[in-house]
Amino acid sequence: MDRTDKAPIPEPLKRPLLRDWFWRPWYAKLWIALILLVLLLGLFLPRDFLRSHEDVATLTMALVLNPYLFIGGLGFGYFRAAWRYRFGSMRPLTEEEWELHRRRRGNDPTDPGNPDWYWHPMNPMSYRHRQQRLERAKGKH
Repeated sequence: MDRTDKAPIPEPLKRPLLRDWFWRPWYAKLWIALILLVLLLGLFLPRDFLRSHEDVATLTMALVLNPYLFIGGLGFGYFRAAWRYRFGSMRPLTEEEWELHRRRRGNDPTDPGNPDWYWHPMNPMSYRHRQQRLERAKGKH
């Protein structure tokens, strides 16, 4: 099962381009065309027709043809590819990497041996606790 000599060599990733995600796919072109069509219909149709179908047009623009939804929906794939290009593909950490992460990060902040203990709100020597004790001593609850 352990055949590392026959593993394929990964090719370097190409830098993702915005046009590949926001314009080249057929669904992006369809989405842009529908947004423009609805906006132009809203501009040129008579007001009486628009008022009679106002609820449907509002719902359609808000749920389906929303430009922010368009940018977020197509941008998700682009940003995922850009992340993969910048930081490499995501993979689970090995046990050694977890152990290194635990050692670098420190212990539990509730442990008095950890340097972060000084700032922890449950530390009786933290600034917040000292301020509360001083206020109680002065009578300022």
